[in-house]
Amino acid sequence: MLTWSSVPGATSYKLYRRNGTVPQSLLVTQAGTDYDDYAVVRPTSYYYAVSACNASGCSPQSPEVLGYVNRS
Repeated sequence: MLTWSSVPGATSYKLYRRNGTVPQSLLVTQAGTDYDDYAVVRPTSYYYAVSACNASGCSPQSPEVLGYVNRS
């Protein structure tokens, strides 16, 4: 599960994911500030970044954070 802080004025967030073999791609655009990524597999490492959006456009992406699979 991924969570991030809300950004004042944001109406949606774009969540991006990449791993060592797949370039970064848009995972989801949504209004909420959490996301369960069920499409991951062990033992791959995943990197995530988020961008806050509103009617004026989207912010630059956040720095990437490393995620890991927390289930068997």
